[in-house]
Amino acid sequence: MLSSKLQRITFEADLLLDMQSGLRICALLFVTAVAQAQQPQLPVRQFNPFGLGENPAPSSFHRTAAATSLPHQATAYYRNYATTGLPLKQAFTEYYTYDAQGRRTEEVVTDSATATPLYRNRYVYNSQGQETSYSNDLWGNNVWATYIKREQDYDSHGNVFEARSYRSSGIPAALQLNRTTYYRRTYSASGVLTSTLTEGLDNYPGATLQPEERVTYTLTNDQWASSVYDVFITNAGWVLGAARVSQYTWHNWPTRQVASYDWEVYQGPQRRNTVTYYPNNAGQRDYGEARTTATASWQPEQRYTVRYDVEGNLVLDLHEIWKAGSGRWEANQNWAYDDSLTLSYDAQRRVVQRISQSIAPDGSLSVRSRHVYRDFRSVALANASQAPAGMTLRVYPNPAKATALLELTGSARAETLHGSLLNSVGQEVQQFVVGPQSNRAIELDLTTLPSGLYLVKIQTTGGLMQQQLLHE
Repeated sequence: MLSSKLQRITFEADLLLDMQSGLRICALLFVTAVAQAQQPQLPVRQFNPFGLGENPAPSSFHRTAAATSLPHQATAYYRNYATTGLPLKQAFTEYYTYDAQGRRTEEVVTDSATATPLYRNRYVYNSQGQETSYSNDLWGNNVWATYIKREQDYDSHGNVFEARSYRSSGIPAALQLNRTTYYRRTYSASGVLTSTLTEGLDNYPGATLQPEERVTYTLTNDQWASSVYDVFITNAGWVLGAARVSQYTWHNWPTRQVASYDWEVYQGPQRRNTVTYYPNNAGQRDYGEARTTATASWQPEQRYTVRYDVEGNLVLDLHEIWKAGSGRWEANQNWAYDDSLTLSYDAQRRVVQRISQSIAPDGSLSVRSRHVYRDFRSVALANASQAPAGMTLRVYPNPAKATALLELTGSARAETLHGSLLNSVGQEVQQFVVGPQSNRAIELDLTTLPSGLYLVKIQTTGGLMQQQLLHE
């Protein structure tokens, strides 16, 4: 008989269709206690069929278009779930603060009628733009008190190696360390992740460091070819092969965008997934099938679709389950995200209104919330030239036609650097990775891109390096 933990893994695997690193992953899968990845939560990176174990490449599956003018206020209207949901009820006024790179550092939510503060979220980032701290504060007795806080530290490859969660027992009450999670990682000589051992330490008397999960990757040509996930059961030891991916194929290895993968979970059916990427970086769809001994043939199981508009903003986040009885796809009602987003732009192409909607199994739409944004202010992106001493970015030929070469020279590095190519409106159209201590040129394929002015950006520990590129 399976332990309760393995039973949960088997059950939760049936919910899988989220994607990360070009696909965002379902945070419930193979994770004992992880919040959804789109929220500012601990970026726990356990095993999953998409090669979970590394942090996402720049602009993970859910992304937002770059902007030079950002809203500092919004009026939020939310559905009253005690009724049929309409009309929307004005609930909050939200205030936003950003750093010099346009990253949101604080959200303050107030009662729209009385202006009384309710709660706030605060974010801290490192020099590479990775979130190192998140805290949720509640307002009471005319002071802010932190209720939840999470911190994470990153290794030279950009992956989390230690994460800490804190919680207070009430408001006001002192914040106490709740749990520390360690990620023991190994890498190949070129910096490719080869294994991750996850261990946890709860903060209570007598608690000891406990292993939790382990994922091991097999490499072919320095790329993941297969992986095996083991789970540790208290008082029973390691269960080997709790899940495995027998084969990966890659659409874009540097950004970990998978093209297909065959996988299975302990005592579960065989599964295979194929990923389609829409032109112009407009999103992707993961189509999953399953095969059991009883069916023998491959049958549709579930699919996950994410789409972006021409401005690069999210407009669809849909998880569907195949209903064999009716022979149709139905939206998953347990999905934690807004299925459909309707965005309104002003003349400057700024999002001034966002309407979030859920999609019912019959395809009908139900409005969840509406945000009206205002008080737009320009963002002067700082540290654009704060490259490490002696490091030089060169892009050539410039202008370029079909391809351009990128070289980063002059400084020995132990870190993997992530970069991106942005078009003239700030939409990311390409991603790339510069390996540790690599002085070789990286080729940028421009054949599918329209002519125009582009921006090459690379984030380093010393700052942001960027250079314009003219595509003819």
